[in-house]
Amino acid sequence: MIRALHAQFPADKAEALAVDNAITFYVAGHETTANALAWTIYLLAAQPELQERAREEAKAALAGDPGTLAERVPYLRQLLDESIRLYPPAPRFDREAAGPDMMGDVEVGKGDLVSIWPWILHRQNALWENADAFDPERFAPARKAALHRFQYIPFGAGPRVCVGARFAIVEALIVLAHWLAARRFETVPAMRVNALGSITLRPEGGMPLMVRPV
Repeated sequence: MIRALHAQFPADKAEALAVDNAITFYVAGHETTANALAWTIYLLAAQPELQERAREEAKAALAGDPGTLAERVPYLRQLLDESIRLYPPAPRFDREAAGPDMMGDVEVGKGDLVSIWPWILHRQNALWENADAFDPERFAPARKAALHRFQYIPFGAGPRVCVGARFAIVEALIVLAHWLAARRFETVPAMRVNALGSITLRPEGGMPLMVRPV
């Protein structure tokens, strides 16, 4: 990373940018990934058949090369993608307008803050069929390829897309594979989980689940 930045910026600025990126990875990344894992397990706990299918895929993948594990769990990736569609770890992004613009009939001035809400965008029935339903088949390869590039933005979009997006996906898939291969997750009777959104989207009061060894 530092070598690439040195090619674009003076040495002192390149080093400062590298440090900033490292902080983003380790400080900002740990909570968002943890929230994505919690919501994915929450959704799978209520779908035992889908959980079992993911478990069999995870067990097979864990028997192979650890270095390519994340590439060999395509169904688990569909589950994760659909989970962070419904429960994006970063439910909103704020951007400062670089210059005057118009958003529909709304005038935007230079310096105005504009909020973009994946939480709302990902649940628009105009963009998603039965938008509030958990359906990992939305992210089967052919259907995923047909999505508009700004329809699904759990990591943002454009030049300010999350620097840790790829790392977070690989990390989450590896953790999920190990969890599912060893444990079965079940809902707790009469459980109710609310999403608490501020900077990140976390389960309010924690995530009560039954966890049993496989």
